[in-house]
Amino acid sequence: MFSGLRHNGHAVRYLNELCNIIRTGKISLSCTDLPEKTTRKVDFKIWQKDIFTSKDLFDYIQQDSIHQCFFNAMLPKEIEVQIKNTSVVQMTYALNLEKFGQELESKFEFTYS
Repeated sequence: MFSGLRHNGHAVRYLNELCNIIRTGKISLSCTDLPEKTTRKVDFKIWQKDIFTSKDLFDYIQQDSIHQCFFNAMLPKEIEVQIKNTSVVQMTYALNLEKFGQELESKFEFTYS
C-alpha cells in the first residue's frame, strides 16, 4: 500500500516485490493489442548483469529504479467539491499504463514472450 514511500529517509518496499527482484531480477507486464485482442508478456530485466549484485539492490531501494518509473507515469487530477460557500480540492493521481511501459522501456532491457 505504501510502496515507494520514504519515511525519515527509509524506503518502504513491498516484500513480495523485493523478493522477486532478488530472486529473478525482472518484472513482467502483460500487454494486450486491442485490434487483434492478442496478449503478450514483456519481461523487464532489472539486474544490470546476469547475476544479482549489491548495486542492483541499491538501485532498487535507494535510487527508486522501478518506483521512479511509476511516479513519472502518474497523471494528476484535481477533484473539486463545493460545500456551501467553500470549495474543497483534492489532488489525486492515476497511473498511465502506456507511459509506465515507456518509462520502463527507456530504463531497462526487455524481451517479449
